[in-house]
Amino acid sequence: MALVSDDDRETNDIGIVVTRGVSFSGLLELGAKLVKLHRFQGQVRDMFTRLSADSKVAMESRNHLLHGAWTTPGKGPASASRVKAKGTVDRTFTVAQVEDVAYDLAVLADQLFMLFLVIEGAVDYEE
Repeated sequence: MALVSDDDRETNDIGIVVTRGVSFSGLLELGAKLVKLHRFQGQVRDMFTRLSADSKVAMESRNHLLHGAWTTPGKGPASASRVKAKGTVDRTFTVAQVEDVAYDLAVLADQLFMLFLVIEGAVDYEE
């Protein structure tokens, strides 16, 4: 949203219209284009690039957990199958791995919010 417009009075309204209904991967793609278009250098570009890559990995695990077809294990970790364009992907998840996914998503949400605050100029933050 902060990347859509430089005018604080219109940023929320325009950002909502532009991003409504866009998939997570679509939002990352749009964000990358806007970061490049706004010619952000240094920290903003570096943070966005790193957080985008980390977010893709975390969201893939999240999507597998939420959208996979789960099997009931006899013993050991549960398994989830997810059908994708390139075929079916099976993954096992221990309880600790599920907790790790939740933790990674929470940390990334905080980091993305910090990036938003940096872009908005609300905080002076250096990594």
